[in-house]
Amino acid sequence: MNLTDEQRAVIEANSRKILVKAGAGTGKTEVLTRRIIQLIEEDPSLSITEMAIITFTNKATEELQARLKNRLYDKWKSCSSADEQRRFRYELELLNSSQISTIHKFCKNILNEAGPYYLDDVLFNPNFRVKTDSRNQAITEVIEAWLQEKRESNESIEHLNIMPVHKLKDILSTAYEMLRTKGLDIETVLTRTKRYASLEERTVRRLKKELIELLERVHKHHYLLKYNSLDIDDLLEYCYKILKNDRGLLRKIQQKYKYIFIDEFQDTSLYQSEMVKLICDESDDAPSLFLVGDLKQSIYEFRGADIDSYSKIEEWIAKDGLVLTLSTNWRSTPSLVVFVNTVFDHIKKKGADDYTFYQEPLKPRDANANIDFSTVSEWILCHEESQAKKVAEWLKEKLTNDDPNRYCLL
Repeated sequence: MNLTDEQRAVIEANSRKILVKAGAGTGKTEVLTRRIIQLIEEDPSLSITEMAIITFTNKATEELQARLKNRLYDKWKSCSSADEQRRFRYELELLNSSQISTIHKFCKNILNEAGPYYLDDVLFNPNFRVKTDSRNQAITEVIEAWLQEKRESNESIEHLNIMPVHKLKDILSTAYEMLRTKGLDIETVLTRTKRYASLEERTVRRLKKELIELLERVHKHHYLLKYNSLDIDDLLEYCYKILKNDRGLLRKIQQKYKYIFIDEFQDTSLYQSEMVKLICDESDDAPSLFLVGDLKQSIYEFRGADIDSYSKIEEWIAKDGLVLTLSTNWRSTPSLVVFVNTVFDHIKKKGADDYTFYQEPLKPRDANANIDFSTVSEWILCHEESQAKKVAEWLKEKLTNDDPNRYCLL
């Protein structure tokens, strides 16, 4: 793969803090891989075990490991000296034991290093199991018990006048998740909400009262279900709070890693972003930081992703670091890139008061492509019928009557 000027600038950038705003299909994983290899090449004393490389999913971890393995293998085979060959062979063998993982596994490793720990709102032991369903279990059991109580006492439920039970469960789950991942004190928030709810009109007051009652019960029940265990959200929360409280542990982590790499940072949470700022602070031996993210691709708000946290990190890095951009889309055809840019540009101009989005137009891979928007789009008028069915019918007609290679589903 031949590098563009943008990609080369990212790989060769010299700063302790770097944020790369990488749009879809711009080669961010390739750039991330090459930067890691180049750093190892340039510093004979540096090892991949001194890097924490954090991805968003287990699948992304496996893909990045595979790419690094191929790159290290190529370096080993092409080295001209025996010393260099031994070094890259050693790095290749160390790859499986290096810190390449999801943020949750990274936090679990730090917590294990901290050992048994107790704070006012943190109780951790390395022997605790990590459970993935305790929050949903707490919500389901609380709602079932709460509904039964209401029926037995013949109390009406305001929420059920406007929504089914499963919708109430979704609202409760979202509210509880937001309270936890934004670092808010749940009891304080609920107490204040209860106080101000008394000023609302009757229906709104009843709705808020019911939701507060349910959230209080979920919070207590969830705590009981986590006896001798943790849930996924606890890993980030506890790790941040322990590092903030224990300067000795923080210094140990800072000295362990020389570089922190984080991919898909647009899906960061408050605890993750604050933890990054703690580890990569202004101290002399703090690790260098390299983040890759794109706000337009943030899709995990329901799991605690916080756009405000990303924006604050961008401002923090911009003060004394570098904010770089990858904008050429290599994955999609030029006509598709032109189409997307044109549609969102129209929305920005005509619907600025109705929509909030982050538009950073991508460049097509063929810089000389002179594409007429009218030739890359065809609008299908859809009234009451299913949009999916309408598109399927259109594709079937085109595939039957035209060249099949001209059309594809994206």
